Amino acid sequence: MLATSEEVEARSVHHYLPLALSTTNEIVFGSFSTVSIFSPGNSTGAMDSTGLPPIPGEAADISEIIRYRALRGYGLDLMANYWIAVELRHPNLIKLWSWLLDLQPSNSNTAAGEAKVSPISKKTPGISKKSPGISKADSTGESIGIIGANSLTRQKEGLPNLQPLPYEGALALIQGQEKQSTHRTAPDPSEDRGGWFVAHYVSKERERALRLCGWCPLEERAAIETLLRRLQQRSLFQRAAALALFHLDVNRAIRALVEGSKALSQGFNSSRIMHMPTDEGDVKARWGESKREEEQAGGRADDLRMAAIAISGYGTANKLWRATCQLLLRQLKSPYLRAALTFLSSDGSAQGLADVLQQYDMDLRDRVGFALRFLPDAQLVGYLNTCLKNSVRDGLLEGILITGVSARNQGTCALLQAYVDRTTDIQTAALVACYAGAGLPTPPPVPGEGVTQQGSIPQVSTLNLDAKSAEKKTPIQTFRVWMHNYRSLLDSWRLWMQRARLDVSRALLSRAAQTLSTSGRYPPGVGEQGKGG
Repeated sequence: MLATSEEVEARSVHHYLPLALSTTNEIVFGSFSTVSIFSPGNSTGAMDSTGLPPIPGEAADISEIIRYRALRGYGLDLMANYWIAVELRHPNLIKLWSWLLDLQPSNSNTAAGEAKVSPISKKTPGISKKSPGISKADSTGESIGIIGANSLTRQKEGLPNLQPLPYEGALALIQGQEKQSTHRTAPDPSEDRGGWFVAHYVSKERERALRLCGWCPLEERAAIETLLRRLQQRSLFQRAAALALFHLDVNRAIRALVEGSKALSQGFNSSRIMHMPTDEGDVKARWGESKREEEQAGGRADDLRMAAIAISGYGTANKLWRATCQLLLRQLKSPYLRAALTFLSSDGSAQGLADVLQQYDMDLRDRVGFALRFLPDAQLVGYLNTCLKNSVRDGLLEGILITGVSARNQGTCALLQAYVDRTTDIQTAALVACYAGAGLPTPPPVPGEGVTQQGSIPQVSTLNLDAKSAEKKTPIQTFRVWMHNYRSLLDSWRLWMQRARLDVSRALLSRAAQTLSTSGRYPPGVGEQGKGG
C-alpha cells in the first residue's frame, strides 16, 4: 500500500471472526473454513469417572464452582450444603450452613454448631458415606468445621425433610423487647460458681437470642455441660474453656483446658504410629510434615497448660496475677484464650468487656452471645448494628444471625446482596432466599422480568439488574430475581434434573411453612411471618 509520503506500508486484511462463549467455559471461533474450540484445562464440561467434574481449585471461576455444587446436590438440604462447603473449604459458607442447621426444629436441642450431619457421597448427591468426618482449621487453630456425627442415610431419589427456619434475628428480638432487661448484680445463693460472679443482663428476648447463638441460660447447668462436652469432643478446647467462663463457671473452664492439653499431646503421639513411612522419599516428606504437626500440637498444648495455670491462680486482689495475665495475653495465639483471660482479669469492667468484643477472630455467634449476656440494652443495640454493618460491608453471611432468615427484613436482603456483589455466587443467595421467603404470598412480577405466557424461565439478559432498579425492589422481589437467574443458569447447563429437584424442594418447603402458619405451630422462636407479623 502506497502512503501519502510515498513510503510503502505492509498491511494485512482479516475477516471478522465469529466468536461464541459457551456456558461451560469453552470458546468457539471460526476463520474461513476452520472452526476452532478452545477449552480450558479445568473446564466445567469435563467429567471424571464418577460422572462429576473435578473439584474446582482455589482459582476456579465462580461458574465452575456453582455447577460443581449443583451436581453435588447443593440445594435446600442444609445437611448436604454444609458438607459440600466443607469439601470445597469455604469458611464463609461453612459457618452459614452450620448455623442454619442448628436452627432446624430437628436440631433445636443441638448446641453450638453440633449439627446432626454426615459427609455426602462422591457419587450420589445427598447420600451419606462412611467417614470419620471432615474438619478444617482456621488460622487460629480453632476448627471451623463439624466433625462427622452418626451417618444418616436416604433413598437415592429421596428429598430432605424440609422445615421452615426461625425468621427473627438477634437485632429484631432485642429491639422488640417488651420491657428493659433485668440487671443481675448478685449470684443466686443456690448456685456454686467457684466464688466468681459477673453482673449480667437477662430477659426472655435475650434468652431467645442467646439460643440462636447456641448459648444456654445460666440456670440450665445440664445443657451447658452438654454444650461444653460436645465442643471438647470436636477438639475445640479453647472455645469450650472460653464459653465455660462466659457461662460463669471457672472450675469447668480449668477442667476443659487440662483435658485439652492431655488430649492434644496423646492424640499426636498416637497419630504418628498410624502413619508409618513406606520409602525414602516418603520418609523425608512425612518427617517434615510430622515435625510441623508436632510443633503445632505442642504449641497448642502449651498454651492450654499456661492458660489453665493462669486461671487457677485467679484472685481479685492479686495485682501480680493480673500483671502476669497481661504478659501471657501477648503470647497466646488463640482468640478464645485471650478473650477468656481478658474477661477473667477485668472482672466485668466496661473496658474488659470491650476488649473481649474486639477479639474479631472469634466466631460472630460467640461475640454476639457475649454482648447479649453482658451489655446493657442501649449498648447492645448499637453493637449489633455495628456487627451488621461490618458483615454487610465484608459480605460475611454469618451476619444473618443478626438479621434473621426473613424476607421482611431489609437487612437480610442487604447482607445477601453484598455477598452476591463480592462473590457473584447467586446460587447460595437464591437458596437462602427460599428459606427467607417460605410461606409468604407470591409478590407481583418485578419490572423487566420477561416471563412468557407459557411460564418459561427468562434468560439472565432479560432481567433488569442495575443497582438503581434493585433499590426499588422489595426483598421478596429481589429474592425472586435471584431464583429466576439461578434456574435459568441450570437450564442453560442442561441440568434439568437438578432444576426440577430444586423446584420440588421449594414447593415442599412452602407447603410446610404454610401448614405451620395456618395451624399456629411454629419452630422455636418463630413469629407469624406468614401472617405478616
